[in-house]
Amino acid sequence: IGAPGGGTEEKLALNAGVPRERVIVVPDGQSGLKMLQDGRIDAYSLPVLSINDLVKKANDPNLEVIAPVLGAPVYCDGAAFKKGDEALRDAYDVELAKLKKSGEFAKIIEPYGFSAAAAMSTTREKLCAAK
Repeated sequence: IGAPGGGTEEKLALNAGVPRERVIVVPDGQSGLKMLQDGRIDAYSLPVLSINDLVKKANDPNLEVIAPVLGAPVYCDGAAFKKGDEALRDAYDVELAKLKKSGEFAKIIEPYGFSAAAAMSTTREKLCAAK
């Protein structure tokens, strides 16, 4: 399996029991895609937005994206706030909750390839508690 060196995908593969010698560190997306097309790796793991973009641009009918991977941890991007500015964070949370409830959140992020369902399946508390 090909994966970016030091990235989440490499760590997940190793934690899942893939032997170190079977995890091929790939320097960049294009190289990983080329290695996959040439048969030098059997699978290539990247964040879903990245792999979807690469496969779309490659226009290669021999490539298949499998996402989401059932049982894989959910990682989300987020907004950062200065420590001690809980009032701003809490106000942000109120407005974000309104966007999610109204369906606007999904309308905003999904055209860019993000999954509203994945984002709404977790919480700040869960993500911040993760090691």
